[in-house]
Amino acid sequence: MTDSFTRGWDGERHKGTRLGTLWFTQPEIDGDVTLSSAFNDLGSLARMDLLNDVIGLLEKERDATWLDFEKEYTK
Repeated sequence: MTDSFTRGWDGERHKGTRLGTLWFTQPEIDGDVTLSSAFNDLGSLARMDLLNDVIGLLEKERDATWLDFEKEYTK
């Protein structure tokens, strides 16, 4: 089974170890993140680097979604 988010911003498929899961609940539209023990087993420098990378990608996704939101709700 393939994950829904298998391609990065550059369009390339990224392979590696899954270190966590982003969760979504309805109808509350709440989110949560669960990090795996494999993430916690990494050194602090690696964890900080990974978190910075993921936060940056999430910020790009948020910014793109904000543009979609403005188009949809400011007609």
